[in-house]
Amino acid sequence: MGGVRVLRNGPQGYGTVTKLLHWLVFTALAVQFAIGYTMDPDDSGRGRGRGRGRG
Repeated sequence: MGGVRVLRNGPQGYGTVTKLLHWLVFTALAVQFAIGYTMDPDDSGRGRGRGRGRG
């Protein structure tokens, strides 16, 4: 039963699930930033992202 308490938030601090979700979100944002930063612009200097159109 003591192991279940570690999963939940309580007076002792944040639980394992909260910490895991925090680091997953942090990692996802860091990866998105890194991918966006390393993308090369096209010849016009604009990005290559979808939805930008041609005009």
